[in-house]
Amino acid sequence: MKVFNKDIKKHQIIILIAIISFVIELVLLGYYSIIDKLFISRHLIGNTTTIIEKEALNFIDEPDEWGYKYIEYENEIENVYNIELIMKETNNDAYIRVLYEDTAEVMKKSDKEQRVFKAYFNGKTLKNFKIAYYQDEILPGNIEEIKINDNIDYNVSPRFSIVRVLAVFIAICMIYGMILVIKNIEKKEVIIKKENLFLILGAITGISMCFANVVLSKYDEHAHFWRAYEISDGTIVSGHSEGLPTSIFDLVINDEGIYEIEDNASYKDQREDFNIQLNPEELTYRLVGASGGVSPISYMPQIIGITIARILKLNPTIIVFAGRIANLLYYILLIYLAIKILPKEKWKNILLIVSLLPMSINLAASLSPDSVIISTTILAIAYLLKIKFRENKVRIKDTIIIGILFMIPFMCKIVYLPLSLLFMMIPKELFKSNKQKWLYFGIVIAIEFAFWFLWHLVPAPNAEVIVRTNPIEQLYFTLSDPIRDLGTLGNTIWYNTEGYIETMIGGWNTPHSIIAIFTIILLLFTFEDTEKNKSIKFSKSERLFMTFICLSIMLLIYAGLYVTWTKAQSTIADGIQGRYFLPILFMIMLIFDNNKIKFKFKNLDLKLLTIIIILYVPIIVNTVQYFNK
Repeated sequence: MKVFNKDIKKHQIIILIAIISFVIELVLLGYYSIIDKLFISRHLIGNTTTIIEKEALNFIDEPDEWGYKYIEYENEIENVYNIELIMKETNNDAYIRVLYEDTAEVMKKSDKEQRVFKAYFNGKTLKNFKIAYYQDEILPGNIEEIKINDNIDYNVSPRFSIVRVLAVFIAICMIYGMILVIKNIEKKEVIIKKENLFLILGAITGISMCFANVVLSKYDEHAHFWRAYEISDGTIVSGHSEGLPTSIFDLVINDEGIYEIEDNASYKDQREDFNIQLNPEELTYRLVGASGGVSPISYMPQIIGITIARILKLNPTIIVFAGRIANLLYYILLIYLAIKILPKEKWKNILLIVSLLPMSINLAASLSPDSVIISTTILAIAYLLKIKFRENKVRIKDTIIIGILFMIPFMCKIVYLPLSLLFMMIPKELFKSNKQKWLYFGIVIAIEFAFWFLWHLVPAPNAEVIVRTNPIEQLYFTLSDPIRDLGTLGNTIWYNTEGYIETMIGGWNTPHSIIAIFTIILLLFTFEDTEKNKSIKFSKSERLFMTFICLSIMLLIYAGLYVTWTKAQSTIADGIQGRYFLPILFMIMLIFDNNKIKFKFKNLDLKLLTIIIILYVPIIVNTVQYFNK
């Protein structure tokens, strides 16, 4: 009878959650309806918009005595509620006014791109008006059009949404379920191996991100898809083929040849893309851009997934998902092995969090080669640590495995070459002689450069890259003054460090609060005072050596992007993203590994499982909300 009553109680709670979900939706519906009526009453929406083309305007280019130029419109307009001046490109610094009947209204920037300037009125009838601006703060050629009584486009339509109801219902049910799990966790001791815990969490979060993100919408996924597809089709040298199926370009390029990556990123558009068939015989010769120079090793897992789907002649959207799933499986497998072979339980905890960071999972669930770099680098470090803290001698087999593992990130991006120096941390006692250690280290380097030279023997790819920089001029500028270069490095760190941390921890869809929580958890595990494996630790010299390696990689990332990506003579480096530091984040945490914080959680593994899933709920909701437009 007790069991029956308990089941009835749970059913009642589910019904209550459903009622709460509907009530929340009704409250939102009421709010949106009130706002809608308010906006209509203030003539922010519901207007009949008039567009004034440039041809109907009179441009007075001769400045007056105060230095002002004017744009005149001489026709009468009734019931004016707003006037909007729209630019073709960003117009950062401009003081613009609308002049009418000896009165002036300032036109303020009204969009984040700073292309739209807007002034509000109260239903006035204007016999004519002038737009005044100082000197050359506006270039007539940059003006697109003027709109009278334009409607704002960011208001939400007041309509009942069953999708929102289901989202709220699922979210509350998950929170309720997590509370029940946490209560049950306290009652009994449950131990889950860290590698198995990652397997569960990696699969749940990875698959969620794989299907929640619209295909080819983030992290330059379209370019990586085209490159991986052409390799899968047998074209190793990019651009040296008769072409690729037109359909794979149609996912992001419209009939006019214009890229619609962001504009086409919604579930509605993706559903329409499912109707696009592969038609492998219908080819288009189009260069894949900067990704054309990336080696096939960067796309190993993606190529497998894409090849299987391509042979089955599935449609392009499903082929993208097949590549994503293969990339995710590669990431999960390598991180699983890395956690499994680490010699210290504390390091397993640190790696668990690093590998489950929102940015890590976002990349793993995409076609990005960054996922291959991250997972392979981490496995290489874990394998090296396993050898370093064991008693058995280093074998030639170990050396070859380490060489191959370090070769992969090096082939993907040359900046990760210093990772191979970690081989020197293996104690000399694990070799027959010091000479053998240097011989084995030489083999590691030989493996890396053998593949590198083989790849560079391949003819150069045809590339179609928009040139925005001048690397030669930037190199001259850099070499001319090392003191200024230090200042540039300082400027870059000062202005961008916060952004680097955010984009290393969190993906594009991660709220700042979730980034902060993940950061705190990672630091807690790094400074946790654990009683297990205290004898396994690094000496001060080894920490300094790892610091040197990490700083070398950071400096190479900075220098590479400063010379090749940053505009000439700029004193801040552009193009550096936090995700580029993810391959070495685990090593950075090992450098700071210290026993400073004492805390003990009963059933930590199950609690971690619960916490990570809870943290990913708002990330998934954020993603779905963004693409559900």
